[in-house]
Amino acid sequence: MQINIKTNAAEVSRWLNGKSKKIAQAAKTALSKTVLQVQHAERVELNKEFTIRKAAFIRNRVKITKFPKVDSLTAVIGIDDNVKGSPLLLAQFEEGGNKQPVQGQRVAVPITGGKARPAFPRAVAPSLRMDKLPMQQGRGGMKTGPKRTVILPTKGGGMAMFQRVGKGKSSELRPLYVFRNGVRLKKRLRFVKTASDLANEQLPKLFNRYLKLYIKG
Repeated sequence: MQINIKTNAAEVSRWLNGKSKKIAQAAKTALSKTVLQVQHAERVELNKEFTIRKAAFIRNRVKITKFPKVDSLTAVIGIDDNVKGSPLLLAQFEEGGNKQPVQGQRVAVPITGGKARPAFPRAVAPSLRMDKLPMQQGRGGMKTGPKRTVILPTKGGGMAMFQRVGKGKSSELRPLYVFRNGVRLKKRLRFVKTASDLANEQLPKLFNRYLKLYIKG
C-alpha cells in the first residue's frame, strides 16, 4: 500500500515569515489574560472556603510573580508567604498538612466564644494574644501570667489557659486557649486544578483571538 502526503509547507513558511513577532505577542497577551483569570478565580475560591478576617491581606497573597514577555513566554502565579510574624499556612491547604508550634512545644488555639475571641470572624484581642501573656512558674509548678491568667490541666488530660474573672468567691475561671501538639489542616483548596482547567480552556481561545487581531493589524 502506498500513501502519498502533500503539504503546503513552503506556503505556510512564507506566511509565517515576518509574523513571528506578532505570534509571540499574541501568545504573550493570551497568557497574561489567562493568568489574571486564574488569579481572580483563586481569590474567589478563597472567599468561598474560608472566613477571612483580613480580606485584602489574604487575597493579595495570591500573587502573580512573573508576567510573560515576548521573549520569555512564562507566567508564574503562587502563594506569597513572605510575611512578617507567624508563618503563612495558606499553601498547606492545597494538599493538607499540620500546623506546628512556632515557639514552645504546643500550639495555642483560641477558644471561640471566649474573651480572647468572642466570635470566629473576629481576630484575637490584641491584649490577650499569646505574645502579650508571658507565663512564669508559680507556686507548686503552676504557670501564671498577666491579666490573672493561669495554665491548668483539663479533664481530657490536656492543658489550657484560663483567666480569672470577677472578685472574691464569685470569681470564676474562663478558658482562653487550649494547647495542642499540632493542628491538622484539611485539604480545602484546589489552586493547581483551577489553574490547569482555566489554562486548558482559555489559553487556546485567547491565543486565537489575539493572533487574528494582531495579524490583521
